[in-house]
Amino acid sequence: MNKKLLVVFIMTILSTAIFISGCATNMQVAPQTRQAIHSINIDNNIPKPKEIYYMSSLGIASMGFGVIGALTVGETHDVKQKDELMNIIKANNIDIGQIVSQQFTRQLQQNGINVVNGGNSDATLHINIDNYGLSARSQFSGSMLGPILIFDVELDKDGVVVWKTKNITTTITSDMPRHNLAEIEQNPQVLVQMWDAAAAKMVANALVRYNH
Repeated sequence: MNKKLLVVFIMTILSTAIFISGCATNMQVAPQTRQAIHSINIDNNIPKPKEIYYMSSLGIASMGFGVIGALTVGETHDVKQKDELMNIIKANNIDIGQIVSQQFTRQLQQNGINVVNGGNSDATLHINIDNYGLSARSQFSGSMLGPILIFDVELDKDGVVVWKTKNITTTITSDMPRHNLAEIEQNPQVLVQMWDAAAAKMVANALVRYNH
């Protein structure tokens, strides 16, 4: 199968799945280690893809057209819209890493953990954005798009990883905000709101696992 189509196929499956959290890469923190962690430094170096993932309802529908259809109809349409979104992201300095980091800061503090900025701490949290973007729920979704976000985190204490987890949210999740491209162009902060809503749910879910 063409490499591009393989990526599209895998991400389409993700975009039509129920909210997923957790994965075989999870590593639970030992209770005694967790009890010894009262402050966390969040590493500001957050790797992320150079481009967003994007699939419209037309892109999903074109999967049924075969290789030629997917590469001509859906891909041409989606590449153009993805380029428009990338321009909006760059022009408005929208940083997915910062969005996720701010959610961790907020929710860790709500959990009674002091978050320090580059200072001395009991542990350091490393965030890696595996993928993020927008997708329609299905080929029948019209112009409405929902957030896609996949990230994993590692917590290290004294140079040793003591906790790690992967989190995935997909556009099928019913409580995720949805907007069309025209709304995003009119108000780019809509993008921040969409990814922040996804990050809020995922971070909360991650911290539930951290605390148990």
